[in-house]
Amino acid sequence: MKSTKIWLTVACAAAFSSAVLAHAQEADPKKEAIEYRQSAMKIIGWNFKPMGAMVKGEKPFDAKELARRAKDIAAVSSIDILAGFPEDTDGKGSKAKPEIWMKWDDFKSKMGDMEREMAKLAEVSKGGDQGAIKKQFGDTAKTCKSCHDDFKE
Repeated sequence: MKSTKIWLTVACAAAFSSAVLAHAQEADPKKEAIEYRQSAMKIIGWNFKPMGAMVKGEKPFDAKELARRAKDIAAVSSIDILAGFPEDTDGKGSKAKPEIWMKWDDFKSKMGDMEREMAKLAEVSKGGDQGAIKKQFGDTAKTCKSCHDDFKE
């Protein structure tokens, strides 16, 4: 009985190790990088769109909700999103233009602008001043548009 348990434990460990190794061998770092950056941008968009609706008057203005969403996008924009843009990951299920890698310094600068403007939006939104929030939201949206215009299909 004891030898059966040992054999079963060894067999399970071997099967698990094989499965882990097989998954590791199948992993596609470029695909994972695209998924990483798209996930970050999806979270930003998830929060940014309702904020825009509030700022435009399409949805009732809720200072607390807007501040929470601004805090979330600032947090996401502060992660290393650039790590999700290794070379040769344009196309392939992504809307990233090849210009990203041809003009890397400009792209990197625009990503830094986005991070700074989103942090400012989070800070301004804490005060609840609708006019100040609208202005900073507009400045933040411009940084997003600037990058999308140049680097996104």
